[in-house]
Amino acid sequence: MSLILWPALIFYLSSIPELKSGLPLFWDLIFRKLAHITEYLILFFLWFQVLDLPFKRRLVLAFIFSLLYAVSDEYHQSFIFGREGCLRDVGFDSLGILAGYFIMNK
Repeated sequence: MSLILWPALIFYLSSIPELKSGLPLFWDLIFRKLAHITEYLILFFLWFQVLDLPFKRRLVLAFIFSLLYAVSDEYHQSFIFGREGCLRDVGFDSLGILAGYFIMNK
């Protein structure tokens, strides 16, 4: 999936008021947090793939761009009825970004 379509999908999902999985509360929470991690792991890989730079610079910029998108997405959610922008979710997004960073930097 392209670097244009993936962030658009994240934006779309963030625009859905009171998005729930339909699972029991505990499992819904787990599912949503794993979704944050997975979304941003993929975003990191997409950024890493399209940047035509030396390896270390690609790693750092893919990390920064993904993190900036995570912050902007939570800010966007703060304007959606039934949603909230939450720094804790940026933390979960960061886990996915860090996983991508460490996978590529092994």
